[in-house]
Amino acid sequence: MKHILFILTLFLFTGCLIGGYPTGQITLAVVDEDGNPLTGIEAGTSWSRNTTSNPFDGQTGTGQDAMVDEYGKATFSASAHRNVGYGAEAPGYYRSIGSYEFTGFKNGKWQPWNPTVTLRVRKIGEPIAMYAKNIPRFTLPAHEVSYDLIKGDFLPPHGKGETADCIFTAEIERKGKVREENGSFFSQNLTVSVPGDFNGLSAIAANAVVAESAFRLPRHAPAEGYARQSFGVYFHSRLFIEKGPGRTVNRRRVDTARRTPEADHFFFRIRSETNPDGTFKSTLYGKLRGPLKCAGYSQRTGKRGENHPRRLRLLRQPHPQRPQYGV
Repeated sequence: MKHILFILTLFLFTGCLIGGYPTGQITLAVVDEDGNPLTGIEAGTSWSRNTTSNPFDGQTGTGQDAMVDEYGKATFSASAHRNVGYGAEAPGYYRSIGSYEFTGFKNGKWQPWNPTVTLRVRKIGEPIAMYAKNIPRFTLPAHEVSYDLIKGDFLPPHGKGETADCIFTAEIERKGKVREENGSFFSQNLTVSVPGDFNGLSAIAANAVVAESAFRLPRHAPAEGYARQSFGVYFHSRLFIEKGPGRTVNRRRVDTARRTPEADHFFFRIRSETNPDGTFKSTLYGKLRGPLKCAGYSQRTGKRGENHPRRLRLLRQPHPQRPQYGV
């Protein structure tokens, strides 16, 4: 059971902890995907505390394991930091983990006292092997470039991809000077589109994601609702430089960011084939696990102040390695 838990690395400087840690208590309620209590599953928690009164001397962890009762619940307690990690697993189920943070303490007890935390555990169905690409970040080599999702590379001349499964289009603009009244601004707009009939992206609703599970996204892709151009990232940054008291200079930056739609994960449908009469024949489905982020930057070479065209860097929030299954 120890391998399903994790130690939270914390450095707390609260003076009240020098004389000892408050006691925390938490109850885990393990349920299936439909919210029904599960029995015969082992659950556990992981607590941490400083080795000495000096927080820089490191920390020690305490792990606790227990089988849930007939209602799918198990209660744990320890004198430790305010954060507690928890998890559950069993044969035939995907591992689920999470963390909880108490809000404060009273009379030597972390508050709220003994909260019930629901942990969803998903049953393993009939796994289907899929192509899995882990791409933490890459730089767009041009303002519009095609990408091969199976090869995991751009199309020539920027890479060795063969099929344009999706197209990244970046619009980047920079105007003004920071010392002008309206300041300077830098804006960027990234659009991801999927070409071809019947192809596209479909946003996954937040309530359909089981974030605590090793298998977090829905099992089945929808048959309809795919848009060729359904994901965009917009970022606008304005920088002001203002004179402060004496010879000081104040820098003030205002950032605005939004995504369309406001979704972290997507289904995609690519390489669709049609019958001679134009009806749908076959396709490839997949999942894009995000969230996706983008950041612009400029390359400076040669003489000072010589700016080369700004490029766009696409970031995908990295996640721990997890099984890549279809169901």
